[in-house]
Amino acid sequence: MKYLRLLFGLFLLFSCASDDDNNNSSSVIKISVDEVSKNGASISWTVPTNITSQSVIYKITLDNKVIVDNNYRSRQFTFTKLQENKLYSGSIFWLDDNGEEGFSDFSFTTEKDPIFLGELILNNQSEVDNFYYTNVTALVIDGKDITDLSKLETLEFVERYVIIKNTSLKSLNGLHNVKTRDDLFGHLPTLEISENNGLEDFSAITGFAKKVIDLSLVNNPKISSLGSLEIKENLNILSLINLSINNLRALSNLKSANFLRLQNLKIDNLDGLDSIEKVFDLNISNNPNLQSLNGAVKLQNKRGETLRLFILKNQVLSDFCGIKELMNNAHIFEDDLEGRLFWIRDNLYNPTEEEIKREGCTQ
Repeated sequence: MKYLRLLFGLFLLFSCASDDDNNNSSSVIKISVDEVSKNGASISWTVPTNITSQSVIYKITLDNKVIVDNNYRSRQFTFTKLQENKLYSGSIFWLDDNGEEGFSDFSFTTEKDPIFLGELILNNQSEVDNFYYTNVTALVIDGKDITDLSKLETLEFVERYVIIKNTSLKSLNGLHNVKTRDDLFGHLPTLEISENNGLEDFSAITGFAKKVIDLSLVNNPKISSLGSLEIKENLNILSLINLSINNLRALSNLKSANFLRLQNLKIDNLDGLDSIEKVFDLNISNNPNLQSLNGAVKLQNKRGETLRLFILKNQVLSDFCGIKELMNNAHIFEDDLEGRLFWIRDNLYNPTEEEIKREGCTQ
């Protein structure tokens, strides 16, 4: 036995430098990868062939690290605490009590975990191309070199929010399978698409959009249509800012929004908002073609409900009669620092609160 220990000591000293060229033993072991998971793997192996000894000890390495080197005699082993989706390579060295020795190699790739818990941020096209998840808690796509989302077609569910910003995308093709649920707490789920100067078509994500509570399309100047967008009847935030859309017909089922922002659009009236009944904060600004606020025929708020109103810098806006009933019912919000939040400024016509309520709602 002392002889065996001496041989094994020498074996441990030199075997890490071995490679296939100096594995000259006529005896070999056959290694089987029996099971692989995302964080582990199990292997087993045969007794070396063509040996007469009944005593064989083994050493196991994985990615050039010794995992077992202390007189290991079993012919199976389970690796744990591995990284998911990674290629691992290893070797099993063996030594019998007659001094016969050899080794065999093995490899395996741990499985991919299709579920990502937390905020997943994709900052470049390479990260997008290597995407394999089906479910994520939240998704952020943010990178100027991102031009194609087709590799995201495996994604089926996002729980909390999707943010797509600062990309070079022309469309969101690849996100057509994404869904969410609408029973979350607070202001979730949320969709934000912003600062994408080349984006023309966002229709691929409308399946997710129809469940969101907060929807922001901001600074995507080539979006010229809301297309088949479907939204919930009651939203917390709806922001449409710096788009090339010329109508709001896709919003026809919207009944209420706490914050409604229509800024730098190509619209000339509010046609399409024919179902909205209630708003808390209304901001209509910098719309160069907007001539009247007609269209939101049901926007009245209940008597006494609070309203913050900002209608600013609409160069040809002269008709405010579309919000007459709203002004007669709503109570203008008062801020301790800024006073009453009723701001109508720098439009073609800038009526007072009382003029809108009575006969001065249009120029």
